[in-house]
Amino acid sequence: MEILKIIAVMIVIVIFANIWFNIVESLIEKIKGLFRGNDTRKWHELPPNWEDGDKEEKDK
Repeated sequence: MEILKIIAVMIVIVIFANIWFNIVESLIEKIKGLFRGNDTRKWHELPPNWEDGDKEEKDK
């Protein structure tokens, strides 16, 4: 019976840790968003013919 109590406590700890991690992670993302602002630019640009389906350019 004692082993079931230990397992129950471990399960509760894991659930609490998962919830805590998600809360902290969301707060960090919100703080990062405050510093980044609303910059929605891409960090890279594709070549203009990439979307046109030019196979030779894609294979390079």
